[in-house]
Amino acid sequence: FKLFLCDFRKNNKGYILNVASAAGFMPGPYMAAYYSSKNYVVQLTRAVREELRLEGSKVYVGALCPGPVETEFNRTAGVKFGLSGISSEYTAECAVNGMIKRKGFIVPSLMMKAAVTGAQFVPGEILVRMTGVIQKMKGDKDE
Repeated sequence: FKLFLCDFRKNNKGYILNVASAAGFMPGPYMAAYYSSKNYVVQLTRAVREELRLEGSKVYVGALCPGPVETEFNRTAGVKFGLSGISSEYTAECAVNGMIKRKGFIVPSLMMKAAVTGAQFVPGEILVRMTGVIQKMKGDKDE
């Protein structure tokens, strides 16, 4: 990231699209490391975007923040989602369109946009319980 950013700053052009997740805007019981790592990407993107804005730079930095995405990897690995996933093709299309529009955070599905927006208004203790319930929904029913 830093290597490309330095080169792009010198040339005052370039695009960096970080891959985060809608999970990066929320706490995540049962997947705390994943949610936290995605929050790191969200905050890194936010901070560098501000640096670039203050410099008047034409370099783009944004983050793709989808919710569950249906992929071949998920099927092969037996990954389960507590919520319905979107297609990888739709996710990629939204990512490219959002980047062209220079959006800071690209959240492809309406449901995830609502969740990310709503999370800003929910007290932390309630939000952590809500995300915990969603994560528990993923669990194997036989466990």
